[in-house]
Amino acid sequence: MGNIYIGLLTGGILILAGLLCWKHPELLSPTGIMSENEKENVDLKSAGKASCIILVTTGIVSFTLNWILCATGHVEAGISVMTLSIPAGVIILLFLMKKYDRNPTGWKYSLAIGFIAVFFVVTGAMMLIWTKPEAINIDNGSLCIPGNYATEVRLNDIRMVELLEELPEITARTNGIGLGNINKGHFRLEGVGACRLYVNLKYSPFIHIVTAEGEHIFFNTDDPARTMELYKSISASAGTLTPILQPAS
Repeated sequence: MGNIYIGLLTGGILILAGLLCWKHPELLSPTGIMSENEKENVDLKSAGKASCIILVTTGIVSFTLNWILCATGHVEAGISVMTLSIPAGVIILLFLMKKYDRNPTGWKYSLAIGFIAVFFVVTGAMMLIWTKPEAINIDNGSLCIPGNYATEVRLNDIRMVELLEELPEITARTNGIGLGNINKGHFRLEGVGACRLYVNLKYSPFIHIVTAEGEHIFFNTDDPARTMELYKSISASAGTLTPILQPAS
């Protein structure tokens, strides 16, 4: 539900920015750093109206798509829409300013557009890497969780293992990634305290292990059958078997 509110906030900011551009076109970048002579060569009134239409439309479409995607369980896609809507609006604004600016500095807009596009392509690629499911496996007597915040636990160091239908409530993220249903890294859970998470909340069940050092680790895969297979392997190797699908306390 929080992602829907974030989408509403993002859409609202874009709509508000559009209305401000309409009422105060002098706020459009980069007119704020132009000389008076340079401003005279910019059709601010037309640029302001066009910017208002673009930003308001982007805000409405962004919120609507995010709401639909989150409501249908596609939270990650909803986050992507929010992430892309702001740079898309900025790039369109720069194109508009280039159109209405008669000063001989058009190359600056092209440079800015290119920089923003590259920045958000890199950001988008990083988000894809962060949200990519980890290939969790058991190898040479160890539980191996690769990727971001990778860890490896010897099976004979596992003191407890259980399978949960639901996770305890997340109370804090101390050093990790939280994107929609995906949570990786160091968190705090109600009734557990500090722990490591490698979970996608969309796919139940979840495996909870406690190591010899008292560290709590929760993880799952996007395939419930594979998660169950890992649970059975860990239980057999660690010599401890807890009730299957034990609900979180």
